[in-house]
This record gives sequence, structure tokens and C-alpha cells, in this order.
Amino acid sequence: MVDREDPNPTAPKGILIALSCTSASACIAVGASSNRFGDRVTLAEAWNGSTWVTQPTPNPPGAISSGLRGVSCTSTIACVAVGETQSNSGPRVTLAEAWNGSTWVTQPTPNPSGATSSSLLGVSCTSTTACTAVGESRTYSTTRVTLAEAWDGSVWTIQPTPNPPGATSTVLSGVSCTSTMACTAVGRYTNSSGRKATLAEAWDGTTWGIQATPSFPRFSFMNGVSCTSATACTAVGLRANSTGLLVTLAGAWNGSTWAVQPTPNPSEAILSFLSGVSCTSGSDCAAVGWGENSEALTLAEAWNGSAWAIRHTPSPPGATASFLSGVSCASAIACTAVGNTQVTLAEAWNGRTWAIQPTPNPPGATLSSLYNVACTTAIACTAVGFNINVSGPWTTLAEAWDGSAWAIEPTPNPPGGTFNVLSDVSCTSVTACTAVGRYSLGTMVTLAEAWDGQTWTIQPTPNPPGATNSVLSGVSCTTGTACTGVGASENDSGTTVTLAELWDGTLWTIQPTPNPPGATYSVLGGVSCTSAVACIAVGRYLDISYTEVTLAEVWNGSTWAVQPTPNPAGAVFSSLSDVSCTSATACTAVGEYVDSSGGAHTLAEAWNGSSWAIQLIPRPPGSSLSGVSCPSATACMSAGYFVSSWGTDVTLAERYAA
Repeated sequence: MVDREDPNPTAPKGILIALSCTSASACIAVGASSNRFGDRVTLAEAWNGSTWVTQPTPNPPGAISSGLRGVSCTSTIACVAVGETQSNSGPRVTLAEAWNGSTWVTQPTPNPSGATSSSLLGVSCTSTTACTAVGESRTYSTTRVTLAEAWDGSVWTIQPTPNPPGATSTVLSGVSCTSTMACTAVGRYTNSSGRKATLAEAWDGTTWGIQATPSFPRFSFMNGVSCTSATACTAVGLRANSTGLLVTLAGAWNGSTWAVQPTPNPSEAILSFLSGVSCTSGSDCAAVGWGENSEALTLAEAWNGSAWAIRHTPSPPGATASFLSGVSCASAIACTAVGNTQVTLAEAWNGRTWAIQPTPNPPGATLSSLYNVACTTAIACTAVGFNINVSGPWTTLAEAWDGSAWAIEPTPNPPGGTFNVLSDVSCTSVTACTAVGRYSLGTMVTLAEAWDGQTWTIQPTPNPPGATNSVLSGVSCTTGTACTGVGASENDSGTTVTLAELWDGTLWTIQPTPNPPGATYSVLGGVSCTSAVACIAVGRYLDISYTEVTLAEVWNGSTWAVQPTPNPAGAVFSSLSDVSCTSATACTAVGEYVDSSGGAHTLAEAWNGSSWAIQLIPRPPGSSLSGVSCPSATACMSAGYFVSSWGTDVTLAERYAA
């Protein structure tokens, strides 16, 4: 039996997706929210230089789901927003609304003949009588094709758009127009071999034509574009690099060709993405997006005409997104989960319900997060993570629960280290805990700290010879003198390999670990040991077809060996984040997978001593499990997050009972 529980500090009411400003004191933002009946409805808010004010927006009669995805304003009294709407009995269709300075009014929009689903994702207006919107449409064969529509001041009309030969799915997600005869739209398409690639199309006043864009051997797409003239455009998005990691992408159009511009990525992120861009000239662009390690990180980059550079973006308190990243159970009716909602977050399970526990945050912190937690009893838990202060580097963070309150425990940081993070913790008693993570001295190196009941101290840890980056992501201790830490290391050739280290009570030493044949990227994220000679570690690797798949390795006291693990049918990405074992023949691992349509789902697998098998569990949309704890072979609790119907990340907990 599996139950799902997901308390959140604040229930999100809406999400803003697009923004257009005509001055520093005049902006319109649009998106979607949920009404009192639970229906998704359009949302618009206006900024007057001091406050945001919600503007009433119409929704088509009978609609059960409506949202706005793009907006363009030519003055404070002239804006056009686009998106989609759907009724109970009909397909999803295009939607456009216009602001005249006092009210929003729906504009009728056409839909391609025979389409089962159509949506407008971006819009650009050069005057009140000239707008271009782009998006996608699906036919009865479920194939996605490009869509463009033009507004002439009185009606919207469909403009024929091309699709790359052999494409099985094509989407235009952003558009920028400098005149009625010069527009550039960007997006992505899936070719006949299943690879997603960048797409750009140009409007010359008469027709749309495909522009050749740089080719990448793996996944890539462009999401936003900004043009200052017909011969000067900048587009942004993401791509998969040589090791399979998703990194930022920017490209420039000079009137004849698109060229890639090198872009930086946050050193702490394992995934980076640019979603929108705005340029005032060829030497002044700003792009925004996000990065991810075990949580979402804001990202902004600036172009000065010769190079892109990251702009510091502290995450403000009060964000609506909530994540649970780690969980520990002392019994089936006593579990603690931790994470963040821009500030630290802890929740407790009493066998019936989850309840939020107040947690402290370091003074002056702009972001505090707890990654994982270890409980030896219901009244003795230790959680670790990191803290960001505007005036200084990332610092380690530890908090302790004594049955009545959480309190911060001072933790050391390596001299000169930046991006100091504790990723996991394992406790064998209230006076014996070990935490592992990473810090930066120009490159990432491993970090371990020990708690003796009074203070935390740094334990020296080795790094593989020649490694350019090394991290420890998970740790499991069976006694105070027997701990195993796992993670990954990147060598100077750019290959990422598994890493395991052993603590014998005196020092940490590296244990040789295997990597699947042909893998160019292998990572261990979590580990669970039932004795000094029995450990299971889980993670993911990039196989020879450039697909990320699940990975498990077993320690028998002398060597590590790879165990075959299944992957969900049709998955294009699968990963295991954490594992909990009650014996050498009873383990549960959790993570996530992405299906062929791009949907994310929770993943759980069970080890019975001879093989791994996938466990069927609830799958809310956009869900991921990052932590698991099993107090017995028939009772497990896992924690993570999922994307709500408002598009916001909210906490998720799932309970397994055989």
C-alpha cells in the first residue's frame, strides 16, 4: 500500500510566466491561477513602480482550464497576452487577450483545421495593430507542429510555418519582432532519430523560413529570443554537454548565420537553463533562468558584447516553492523529513499526519536549505545542508532536534573554501554523526565532518589523483568507526566516474569503484550499509546511447560490483537518488524518471538479495523522490516534491506498507 501526503507551509495561488515592461514603473505580468472551484484561470498583474495589483481577466465561457503564457506591451494602455484554454467537451485551443488601459478583453483566435490541441507560447508586438504569436499545434496523429498567428488590429490569422523534414515534434516557444516584416521565432524539434535539436524561423513580411542553427550531438533547444534589428538577435536555452549534463546555451544571429556564444554555468549546479532574454543593443543583453543541484537555483547572466557572465541572484525569503529532499524514520510512526522553501523546512510524521516543525535560520541568510536528516530516536535527529549570506560564501549548516525544538549547531568551514555544502548525514547515536559534502577551492573537493556530541570537526578526505572536481553525496555509518561515503569525481578528460570512500575511525581512504562499460558519466548519490561488509549505493550513468539510466553498486567487504537495475519502459532519463536497506537482502531505492513526452515521475525499486524490481507507486505530474528511509522491510517513507496544477513545486511524501 502506498499513501501520499504533502503538507506545504503556504498553498500557492498562482504562477506568473511572462513579463513585459514599457518603463521602470509600468510592467504587466501574466500567467495562471486557481479559482475557488479548482479551475485553472487566467492571471494578470500590473506593477506601478511601488506595488503589484491584480487585474481582472476574462476566461472563455465554459472553460475549465485557461492560462496566459506570453505578453507584449507597446504602451501602458496597449498589451496583448496569449496562451490556451480548454472546456469540458472540447480540445485545448489558442487564447489571446488585449489590455486597453482599463480592462482585458478576449480576442477571437483561429486554430489549425483538425487540430486536437493548440497553444500560443510567446508574442511580440511592434504596434497596437501588429503582433505575432507563436506556439504549437497537435494533429490527430499526435504530431506537434509549429504555429504562428498575426494580429492586424482587427483579427488574428494563421501564418503558414515550416517544420524540419522528418521532424516528429516541433514547437516555437519564443518570438521577437522589430517590424511587421522582421520577426524571429525559436524553439525545438525532435528529429527522426529521437534527438531534440534547436530551431529558428524568420518572417520576412511574406513567409516564414527555417534558419540553420548550430548542431549538437545531444539534446538542445532554444526557449527565448530578443532582436534589436533584423540582423541582430540573441536566443537562449539549454543543451547537453559532452558528459550528458544539461548546461546553458546562447546563440547570436548576425543577419546570415547563427553562432554559439560560450555561456557560464553555476559551479554548484548539475543542471542549468536559460529561459528568457532581453537585449537593448548588440552589446547589452540580460538572460534569466535556473540551475539545479538538489533544488532550484535562480540564475541570471549578462552579455557585454564580448562575453556572458553570471550575475549574482540571491533567492529572496518567502518563495512559494517547497522541497523535501531527505527523510529518516526511527519507526513506522516516527519520521522526519527536511528540505527548504527558501528557508529551512522540517516536517514530522506521527503515523497519521505530517506536521511542519519550526526551524531556525542563520541571521542574515538569504537562503538556507537542509539536504538530509538522520534520526536515532523520535527525539534525536540531526539535519545538514548549507546557508547563503549576501556578504559571504556558502557555509555549512547543521541543526539538531531534541524532541521539542530544532537548534542550529555551529559547523566549521574549510579555510578559503567557497560553496561549502553538507549533503548527507548518518548517526549511530546522539553523540556520533558523520556528514559529507563538498567545498570549492577553485575546483570542487570532498568534505567530511564529525559530531562527537558537543562539536563538529572537519575530517581530512582524499580526492582521486588528477580529479578536477570531486563530491561526496551520500554517507552511511554502521558504527562510529565504520562509515562509507559515495559520490562522483570528474577527471581532466571530462569523464565523470563513481567515487566511494571508507572511514575506519582514523582516516578516510578511497575504495576502487567500477563504472558501467562505455559510460562517460557515472554518479553515486546515496548509500546504505547494514554492516561493514554490506553496502548498497545507487545513482545514475550515461549509457552508450547517451541515455541516463539507473545505477546500483554493492560492497561485499572487499570490492564494489555493479548490479543490473531496471528502467521504466520508454523512459528517456532514469535516476536513483537514495537507498535504505534493512538487511543485505532488503533495500528500497527511490528517484525519478522522465517519459518520452517529457513528463517526470517518481521511481522506486526494491532489492530482494538477487535482483532489483520496479515498484508501482503514485505518480503526480512532475514528481521526484530524493530521500527514503525504511524502519523495516515492509515499511518505508520517501520524500521529494511534485509540480502542482499551478506549476509550483510543492512537498511530496509517499509511504509504503506491505
